[in-house]
Amino acid sequence: MNDVWRGPTLFGSTSGTYDTYRIPYPEEFFNWLLKQRPGAQTVLDLGCGTGLLGVALAERGLNVTMVDPDPNMLSIARRKTQRRHLSYTRCILADASRSDFFWAPYDVAVMGQSFHWMDRRQVVSDLAQMMPAGGVVCVVDKRRKLPEECDAAIGLR
Repeated sequence: MNDVWRGPTLFGSTSGTYDTYRIPYPEEFFNWLLKQRPGAQTVLDLGCGTGLLGVALAERGLNVTMVDPDPNMLSIARRKTQRRHLSYTRCILADASRSDFFWAPYDVAVMGQSFHWMDRRQVVSDLAQMMPAGGVVCVVDKRRKLPEECDAAIGLR
């Protein structure tokens, strides 16, 4: 793990507050993302938290696998999918560097404000191996620039 990792329950005790006050992603973002991979059907949401990205993508008809190491955060994501009757979702309690769930074919992989918590080298290596030709990896982070070694490993440059 990288040096900023604080464990799977960093946000757990405040997950409800986190979900209530976290600003949702704008509609324009989802429109842009889906244009990057026309015809996308499957999405891997790593570090999904309470499902802000994954649930919104599932509401758009995509088959979404949401992964998070925090059981409280993932529980909120799961409840959202159940309340909205989103049957094409799967929630996995795991660290993103545990890659055995990666090997399903995913058209798009997203990480919303979570990549900085991950073992970035491991996650990038796994994504580079499992993403199909034309697959999209989207790291959403308002505050940080993606390290160049990540861009190169995924083939973005």
